[in-house]
Amino acid sequence: MKLMAALGAMAGFVHSMTVAMATALIGAVMALLRIAFGKNGIVAIKRLFKRDKEEKREPITVPYGIAIALGAIWATLIRFNILKIF
Repeated sequence: MKLMAALGAMAGFVHSMTVAMATALIGAVMALLRIAFGKNGIVAIKRLFKRDKEEKREPITVPYGIAIALGAIWATLIRFNILKIF
């Protein structure tokens, strides 16, 4: 939260919305990759749809600081037309 606030203060309102969207997309991709290829990958995907109250589960975590940094870099590349999407 503090990192996103600092980026928003430095980038300005319009660019901070681009940073937030890029961060959300990268965070979603990272989470899906973590579920699919993390420890017990396919088993973790099956556990998402299975409801076992007896089984003790380890939480799946994603380091979101990496997603914020990559989102800021991606949004900056878009802003200065280094990375042209459309």
